[in-house]
Amino acid sequence: MQFLPLLLPLLAYGFTGIGEEIVRSLFDSGAVIAYGKRVFLFLAVRVLVPSFITDQLLKTIGKFVFIPIFALYALGLLDLAQEQLTATEVAVGNIKFSVMALVPGLIAGSLLFWLGGWSNQQSASFIHKQEETRPSLRQLASKTFEFMVFGTAFLLLMNIMGINLSTLAVLVVPLVLVWVLAYKRLRPTLCLV
Repeated sequence: MQFLPLLLPLLAYGFTGIGEEIVRSLFDSGAVIAYGKRVFLFLAVRVLVPSFITDQLLKTIGKFVFIPIFALYALGLLDLAQEQLTATEVAVGNIKFSVMALVPGLIAGSLLFWLGGWSNQQSASFIHKQEETRPSLRQLASKTFEFMVFGTAFLLLMNIMGINLSTLAVLVVPLVLVWVLAYKRLRPTLCLV
């Protein structure tokens, strides 16, 4: 019964989709039913975000990103908003990009790094429970896994945003330097005995 508030708009969406196909086959038009279907999908997202999502970051993303996107979709204004965001360009030095290119990057970046943080927390707790392993090795394994998780998230984000991964060769040297400096700061805390 706890899923009933979410189930009702989804069932209405499904039945409206079936009805839309029947009406389109009979009358060659189903714009009103298609609008109703979009409204039911918006209602489902409107119920999903505050009622079923418990993580604060995901709830904030749902509240300020997904609910407005589905509201625009329900009103039929999503294509217009996409065109406006694509037409709006931001210039940083010699680089120009549309605002629409930033939207998937912000959403995917938030989700990827949240997932990376969660994965890192789970793996660190698992690694630190291994009592038979030396503390220095546990610390090294934990930091190595953390570096791998966030490095992979960074590469995925660059790929999602459409940045050519071969251009990251320019960033390799600074990233390695940052990693070496971070290691030098952490080295006194590592128990190498």
